Amino acid sequence: YFRLSGMCKDREALTRQSYEFDVVVVGSDMLWHPVNIEHDFYTLTFVPDTIKKVSYATSFGTTIIPPYQKECARDFLNRFSFISVREQSGVEVVERLGVKKDIQVVLDPTLLFTADEWRIIQKEEPFIEGSYIFCYFLGVNQMHREIANRIKEKTGYKIAALQHLDEYIPMDEGFGDIKPYNVGPGEFVNLIRHAAFVCTDSFHGTCFSILNHRKFATFNRFIDGNSQSTNTRIDSLLSIVGLENRRVTGSLSDKQLSDLIDREIDYDNVDYCLNSERKKSVEFLQKALF
Repeated sequence: YFRLSGMCKDREALTRQSYEFDVVVVGSDMLWHPVNIEHDFYTLTFVPDTIKKVSYATSFGTTIIPPYQKECARDFLNRFSFISVREQSGVEVVERLGVKKDIQVVLDPTLLFTADEWRIIQKEEPFIEGSYIFCYFLGVNQMHREIANRIKEKTGYKIAALQHLDEYIPMDEGFGDIKPYNVGPGEFVNLIRHAAFVCTDSFHGTCFSILNHRKFATFNRFIDGNSQSTNTRIDSLLSIVGLENRRVTGSLSDKQLSDLIDREIDYDNVDYCLNSERKKSVEFLQKALF
């Protein structure tokens, strides 16, 4: 097995290298988003027909494939020996394209590990002391910040916010009490692990909140119906673990906000669901790779 590097632009060299391996695997994230299909790399069209091709938890990141891409999407998907996706909507995308293969929904790779196993990359002590609300927003919705501030008012917890992640967001200059910038992967997981509450519009912010048994609220980064929306992967995850009620899709009354803050999460049931899905995901990999 080998990991393909997006830095390599020589398709002929990649094709030659492919002959050295038994299987080429495309991983997770939105590698089959229409933008990436256009770039024609994670489609594995450069891998010869004789080499097994597998996708693991690969995401389209959308429910809509542009009409001009449908034929090439159908063609490259039909060349895969085993296909797995990260959300149910991915199965539906493949089926609508007319690809006649068994498609399996598997866990995002981050969820194949437990919270304890993720501790290997982080320090034991909290990155931030005291009780805090961790805000990890990739989008620019002002209402999400306002709800986080209302949670702060009700709980007395300070807000720790990572800012300007995908782009510079002027409104965030005045948002949050603690704004750390020296945050790597270990610190990121630690910030979620020790938070009293997490507010996020991120899929992986949601993943690590669940793994670390946090109370959390997940917001829509995109408006429903937006062709670029990635909301479906979050909806699929929350459905799998029975936490649809942690989704915030609009404004909240005071009572709804209090319920969100006070409502306990049955993490025994969540862990049971995750362990069941982990088993299925590992079984898929064993079948596809061996």
